[in-house]
Amino acid sequence: MLYAQEGCTPSLSKSRAHAVSEMMAQHGVEKPLTRLGIQDTYAHGASQCYLMREYGIDAAALLTEIEVMLGEHFYITEDELADVRLSDFISDTQLEAL
Repeated sequence: MLYAQEGCTPSLSKSRAHAVSEMMAQHGVEKPLTRLGIQDTYAHGASQCYLMREYGIDAAALLTEIEVMLGEHFYITEDELADVRLSDFISDTQLEAL
């Protein structure tokens, strides 16, 4: 199972990951749990897309981790991932400038 999240404090991140792993144990899910997310660090200011790539939580990083977990390569390119991007920004009011 792959668990990824963005946008919360490290302590909240750990408590959510703990809740996911506890739920897996309660329901007998005997699969490895891989957490992806920003480690306890100060993230500098930049665009959301840049920071997600910088800290390994963008679509390409998720795809790579899934490929590793499954032992398969899906041959999905960066351009194909960009074609299905739902939104470049969280909302129109949160456009970021460098």
